[in-house]
Amino acid sequence: MRTIKTLDLEDAKKAVAAMEKRAKELKLNLCFCVVDANQNIIILERMDDSKIHTINLSRAKAVTAVSLKDSTGNAHKLIKDLSIESAYWAGGCETGFKGGICLYDDRHADCPLGAIGVSGGPQEKDEEIALVGLAATGFITK
Repeated sequence: MRTIKTLDLEDAKKAVAAMEKRAKELKLNLCFCVVDANQNIIILERMDDSKIHTINLSRAKAVTAVSLKDSTGNAHKLIKDLSIESAYWAGGCETGFKGGICLYDDRHADCPLGAIGVSGGPQEKDEEIALVGLAATGFITK
């Protein structure tokens, strides 16, 4: 039987604390979602005054990142380069919006541990803040 390493609650709490701190510094009201390697939510936090739709979008960004084993920023670029209709990504829980980052352990870079999704700001800020969460965990991304 194969054992899959995945993010845990401690990892998720570290990421969310760092992201929330940075969001407050930038005066942004965001939503953060951290999922494990199986796309299950570990933690979901919505800051006061963030928009309600950021709940689903932060989850979609995290799920897309772990599903693609890549950042949603790269999916966003692919969609633009190939002129794929955004409706293609609307089914299920996928999105091409920036702000989803897949996390890896440097010893097992072929198998994601989970992902972070951030929503509520401009896409570039969502992605920047997701990277802050990544740094707080000590893991890497591709």
